[in-house]
Amino acid sequence: MILVSIGCYAQQTISLSLEQCKKMALQQSEDMKIAGNASIQAQYDKDIAFSNYLPNIEGSAMGIYMAPDIDLGSSSLVIKGMYTAGFTVQQPIYAGSKIRTANKLAEIGLKSNAEQERITKAEVIADAENSYWSFIAVLNKIKLVKAYESQLDTLQQQMKVSQESGMITENDYLQVAAKLSEIKYQMLKVKNGANLLRLSLCYVTGLSPETEIIPTDTIIDINGIHSSDLDLSNRPEIKLLNIGVEAGEHQIKMAKADNLPQLGVAAGYTWYGNIKTEGITEYEGEQVPYSEKINGAIFNAIASLSVPIFHWGEGQKHVQKAQIDLENAKYQKEKNTRLMTLEATNALNSLNESIALIDAAEFAMKQANENLRVMKSKYEVQLAPLSDLLAAQAQWQESNSNVIEAKTQYKIYEINYLKAVGRLD
Repeated sequence: MILVSIGCYAQQTISLSLEQCKKMALQQSEDMKIAGNASIQAQYDKDIAFSNYLPNIEGSAMGIYMAPDIDLGSSSLVIKGMYTAGFTVQQPIYAGSKIRTANKLAEIGLKSNAEQERITKAEVIADAENSYWSFIAVLNKIKLVKAYESQLDTLQQQMKVSQESGMITENDYLQVAAKLSEIKYQMLKVKNGANLLRLSLCYVTGLSPETEIIPTDTIIDINGIHSSDLDLSNRPEIKLLNIGVEAGEHQIKMAKADNLPQLGVAAGYTWYGNIKTEGITEYEGEQVPYSEKINGAIFNAIASLSVPIFHWGEGQKHVQKAQIDLENAKYQKEKNTRLMTLEATNALNSLNESIALIDAAEFAMKQANENLRVMKSKYEVQLAPLSDLLAAQAQWQESNSNVIEAKTQYKIYEINYLKAVGRLD
């Protein structure tokens, strides 16, 4: 049964749309899982920071055995099995805005991780789409080579009849045979490429390497995105730069908080017992031994105020260091914003150029199609040599291949552009 199951799985064939491809890639991506875990950790950090607003309750218990007994003159203090147990409640009242700032930084951490997760998601989607469209391109090239091979097969059969009747030389027949041999080599290369891209698509989507994939979204739409679409405000890297500046401002507040007073209150209740005093006392003129056990409880309340006075300028230096960090964050924002604007402009230019390339390739393909039709007609009535017909067929294949490559390159440039402006979600 296991062998049968493995055999069936090895022959699995699935139809795959682009949306299914992206969804499967996101579900199986280890990078997405790591990014998701980082967001969960950021939420835990926020919860931890919020808990500092709340009272801290601690309990304690202790047992003591002490020997020898403590001599108190006429009596002894016996501590053999003494115990204490109690709890303490501590509540910060003012911590120089440190608790509030820590909560703000935790919220910033959440936003930062969300944008990091968007970056990872865009990378996974880009890999999935590139693999999908590249696979479609190579499948289209296989169809093209097959069509080219079919043309040559038909021509070879016609020439075989002509050769047998003495209408053409053997050299003409051998030219077609040589061209067919070349096409078979091209077919082998294209099929090997298709298999590699299929394996890449299986890896991206988490499918078994043996899975045969039939893509369903085979039509490449040319959207024609215009040069006005250069808004980078939604790009996660831009938002991360803004978050970095915001975090730097709160780090300054955190450093300043160390120079401010700290006020807190605490209250506790402690039980103690099994403390004994033993000795001799005088009763009605006689010396009488006695023993007394002490048990009880104590309530305490404490208010504490800590005020930094002088520590050789350490606190101020922490503030100045945080201010430099903020300044550097602003420099990084300015620098990287310019670089990302340049990247997005270049991506948009490449996209627009690829549209022009598609137009040129399709125009050349139409010419090649017409030229092949004309050459076939001329060759059939012996108005054109075989070399012209073979050249027309080769031009036909090349022009059709160029259209496939131009359209595939358009999709890749489109993916790069959408990623560059933060719209690849």
